[in-house]
Amino acid sequence: MEVIKSCSTMNGGCMHICNEDLGAISCSCSNGFQLEADGKSCSDVDECSDGTKCCDQGCSNTPGGYECSCRSGFTMLSDGCGCQDINECLDVNGGCDQQCVNSIGSYECTCDGGFVLTIDGKGCEPLPPVIVFRSKPK
Repeated sequence: MEVIKSCSTMNGGCMHICNEDLGAISCSCSNGFQLEADGKSCSDVDECSDGTKCCDQGCSNTPGGYECSCRSGFTMLSDGCGCQDINECLDVNGGCDQQCVNSIGSYECTCDGGFVLTIDGKGCEPLPPVIVFRSKPK
């Protein structure tokens, strides 16, 4: 087995970063990776599991980092961490015929008095007329 004495030869045997100080070689890893017990290899840090993530909702580990995501009905804030509710009612009334009611992460359509919501959950149609039969007193 060949003993490596310089970072200029095979990166000093280091997987990522080779540091040379007074003839001694030490290895370090790029951000998002940790040095393994062998002192040369680097493995990915799972920021989503170790508590270092900043994500409000979803987190996906990536090599050397992570990516935050938001659930349906939310949008990512400019900080890349937080999620904010989308007010769907501000965009063409949420597609509702009459009234749009925003809620956290969602919305619903409602109808004015005398109307009922259609099966698509967005349209409104008049209530059918009510026919009342009365019997004549004897």
